[in-house]
Amino acid sequence: MWRKLGFRSDTSNTDLDTANMISDNRYRQIRDRIRHCLDDDYDSNDVDQTLNLMRDETERWTNIETSLDNNDQLPISEYEYEKIDKTSSPTNDELLGYCLRLERNNAYLTQLIDKFEQVSFKKRYSELLITNKKLENEYDRLKSTNSKVYSSYCDLLEENKRLKKTNKELSTKLARNDKESESANSEVEEIVSQLEKLKKENESNKKLLKDYRNSKMKLQKDLTEKENEVIKLKGENIATKLKLERIEKLVFKEKASNVSHEANANENEIANVNVNVNNEPTIPDDLVEEDDTIALLQAKYKTKVTV
Repeated sequence: MWRKLGFRSDTSNTDLDTANMISDNRYRQIRDRIRHCLDDDYDSNDVDQTLNLMRDETERWTNIETSLDNNDQLPISEYEYEKIDKTSSPTNDELLGYCLRLERNNAYLTQLIDKFEQVSFKKRYSELLITNKKLENEYDRLKSTNSKVYSSYCDLLEENKRLKKTNKELSTKLARNDKESESANSEVEEIVSQLEKLKKENESNKKLLKDYRNSKMKLQKDLTEKENEVIKLKGENIATKLKLERIEKLVFKEKASNVSHEANANENEIANVNVNVNNEPTIPDDLVEEDDTIALLQAKYKTKVTV
């Protein structure tokens, strides 16, 4: 079955009309190639391959030395082309057929390019526009974020400068504190050594104090005993003195009585010797009082020493 192509022709020659006819197989091949080229499911390599095939086909159709197959009006194979006598020149009908086929092939290529631009390039261009819009929005967002980041970076730089300054001041203070700490440590070590020395001295002083206390208690005991002895001796001394005074008085009285004995013999006998009711000699009142005082003192000192 043959299909008539809608190409412009100014001749009514039957051969020329036949030249405008292509077979169903050839028509199906061209249609499949165009659909294959316009199909979005194929990648760019398949499209390039189809375009290369169409370009090769154009070159074959434009070759005036190519012979035609009378059955399907298609270019003959290279093997059949080698068997044709190349000395024979093409006729006008053949040249006209070449031109018509060239025009038909160019129409297919033009249609292919238009469809490809409309379907593929425009679609990809719209996708690129959408992508570009997204990229612009992303760029604006990143620009805003970058501005915030830059502001934060500036703040961090200022904070870093402030921290460096503070760190320098702290380092200076730390160095000074280290020196003061070393000095304080040396002083503390010296104080600790002095403290240890004072502790030893304190222990020694405690021991001495204990010894002193024991000695003091012993001395107090001895002192108390000595005081008691002194009191006792004082009492005995007082008693002895009183006795001596009494004896002296008695001696003085006796001497005085002896001096006046001769003049007043009768009076001295009556004064010196007095007999009581029980025939006992009487003792003067002052002597009795002295004896009582001595006895009381001796009893008092004896009781105090015993206690």
